[in-house]
Amino acid sequence: MQSLHPVRAALAAAALFALTQAAAGTPHWLWSNPRPTGNFVLGLTYGNGEFVGVDDAGMVEKSLDGVQWTSSYSGALYTPEDVAWNGSEFVLVGWNGEIMTSPDGEAWTNQDSGSTEIIWSVIWAGDRFVAAGGDFGHGLILTSPDGVTWTQQTSGSASDFSAVAWSGATFVAVGRDGAIFSSPDAVSWSAQSSGTPNRLTAVTWSGAAFAAVGEGGIALRSTDGATWTTTRQPDGNYLNGLVWTGGAFVAVGDFGTALTSPDGSTWTPETTGTTDSLFSIAADDAGHIAVIGESDTFLTSPDGVDWAQHSSSVTGESIMSIAFNGDSFAATTDGGSVLTSADGMHWTLHEGAIADVAAGIAWGDDQFVIVTASGAIFTSPDALAWTPRASGTTGALSAVTWGDGQFVAVGGIGTQQVGGHMGKGIILTSPDGVTWTTEEPNSTFGDSIISVIYAGGQFVAGGSAVDIFGDHDPTPVFTSSDGVTWSRHVLFQAPGPGVLGLAYNGTRYVAVGDASSAGDPRTVLSSTDAFTWELETLPPALNSAGLYGVVWTGNQFVTVGGFGAALTSPDGVSWTGDFTGSSGFFTTLAVGNDVCVGGGVFGLVMVDTACTGSDTLFADGFDP
Repeated sequence: MQSLHPVRAALAAAALFALTQAAAGTPHWLWSNPRPTGNFVLGLTYGNGEFVGVDDAGMVEKSLDGVQWTSSYSGALYTPEDVAWNGSEFVLVGWNGEIMTSPDGEAWTNQDSGSTEIIWSVIWAGDRFVAAGGDFGHGLILTSPDGVTWTQQTSGSASDFSAVAWSGATFVAVGRDGAIFSSPDAVSWSAQSSGTPNRLTAVTWSGAAFAAVGEGGIALRSTDGATWTTTRQPDGNYLNGLVWTGGAFVAVGDFGTALTSPDGSTWTPETTGTTDSLFSIAADDAGHIAVIGESDTFLTSPDGVDWAQHSSSVTGESIMSIAFNGDSFAATTDGGSVLTSADGMHWTLHEGAIADVAAGIAWGDDQFVIVTASGAIFTSPDALAWTPRASGTTGALSAVTWGDGQFVAVGGIGTQQVGGHMGKGIILTSPDGVTWTTEEPNSTFGDSIISVIYAGGQFVAGGSAVDIFGDHDPTPVFTSSDGVTWSRHVLFQAPGPGVLGLAYNGTRYVAVGDASSAGDPRTVLSSTDAFTWELETLPPALNSAGLYGVVWTGNQFVTVGGFGAALTSPDGVSWTGDFTGSSGFFTTLAVGNDVCVGGGVFGLVMVDTACTGSDTLFADGFDP
């Protein structure tokens, strides 16, 4: 069975990403790394004098030259896939049959497509829009004279369509299983033979011939849309995008692939300077090309032969933890690097600063402390020069905090195999970050301690637990007034979530994590004493994942997680969905200098400018 490009299929699995708060307007979160965006831009066109792209978070990227880009929110509820321009209006199409229109690419209006199927492609054909898509077993064709009123046509295809093109006399739709259908009017469609079972992902017209490309790097050509010839045999790499520049066909795809052809008959490989997969392509009226791909890849070319890259990424390593020392931020990565920033927006990379996977970082006693997955500990007064310290453990350390005149580090150690989960929770203390003592956490086998804070006159640590079969046990929470003597509590008597983040506002603790027994992949709990916890009700989201970081900003709790999720609460009890403008996975969150800084996988860093002031309780890195 043929399928979408593997990366695109992964995006499709998350396509109900669904912006939790569609009415939130343009996000107040800004991309810090990578820039201009880390989202997947899936559709790209040229219209109204600029390049306009749509991405998997519902954001719209615009550029006059393909070099400098701006972003705004479309209001899309589902993942957009393509966008087209008719001379006076943009039309955006995507999952669940979603269609939106805009006169300028800024203000968007929802329209009724009459379908809930995926719409992969849309074009303007002189007097009508034609959109193509479908679910498994059906090729969807929609037509509209104005982008507002849509009519579903009968294609007769048992395969969904990936793309559609128009020659001025003939429409061609291509898709799964090598499907090719042609039509003189976009109403009556006829099946044609492609000669391949490979999915065809893109098709366009040059003025003399159609070219179609797709799975495995195959390319086909036809002068009439009926008779097709294979002009390039598959080589294993997907071709995802295709454009006619006025002088050549240009196709882009896997591993930075770019091919040019003057007529669709012979194809020449070009060097793009990237190995990242390229997804979307468009050309302006002069034939200048913009291409966007994975990993923040933004390329331009005057001809498809010479390419320039315009994106900026400080690191692609996943951000594990962020700390603020009162003046600046320091962030750790899974590659052992450390990043520093005065404002959260502009970062300096210190590559390979430590020779380990840095799991957690904290500031206290005029120094940063990093704990690692191997049990190693490092200290630094400035986050630049790091000194290794003997921890006395080989357990995997997850987090560290400072409070009551000491550091406390937590994690898990493999002293016994328990259903695939190793050992017990571990807790270490140190008055200076140099000398560390292993404390008795009162942990049971199957425990792992993941998060820790000092707040409200006590240390509070949260984690997860599994039984001998590897199934979740009731979630453990550990408390201590001095960091030495610990008590173990459970959130509920039923299997519960992992506690991945903790925060405190002076009267209430908040714990966030992954799936609870209630079935929501997100969990927020609150407590006035860290002993008795209440599961809080969260606003619905069409798609969501666990929550991995939470902070108190001085006037609200903010938590972040998977699929770019963010939630806020003034009290830890009533929660409102926020919108970051990202489809990425956040893993950590910090507050300082009047902003919240979220970090995540593949170097994701975003700054929330609506965090209205850092909490003075934590200005020195600890809660007195």
